[in-house]
Amino acid sequence: MHNDVFVKMIDMDVMVSEQVIQNADGTYTIFINSRLSTASQLKAYQHAMKHIQDGDFEKSNVQEIEYKAHGLPERERIPSVDFEKRLLALRKRRASLKRQLAQYEKKIAVLLAEDPAGFYRRAENQYLYGNDL
Repeated sequence: MHNDVFVKMIDMDVMVSEQVIQNADGTYTIFINSRLSTASQLKAYQHAMKHIQDGDFEKSNVQEIEYKAHGLPERERIPSVDFEKRLLALRKRRASLKRQLAQYEKKIAVLLAEDPAGFYRRAENQYLYGNDL
């Protein structure tokens, strides 16, 4: 294995700070987001180098790799049945919140249609003095 590491600055989506690939010849290429600040680019480089130095390309569990790379404690493992229950509960909660939001949006649309100026006065009054009208 070669220890050569090539670094390229490229324009990436703002949510991506870096990406590392292992080349066919055993070298690595680190792509760093050119949109980041210099300090963030340095952090991204250090993060990528940690993956290379820790031999993460030979490992298979991405979650464990990232927990270690970010210095996070190991997560407790939960049975898949419990995970599915948690996921189902979160989905139900999300659906409920979406319905509630849709109801609020309808009320706001009606109030805006009736009296736009009055709507903003009422909203300000509610913000300042509460919902005791």
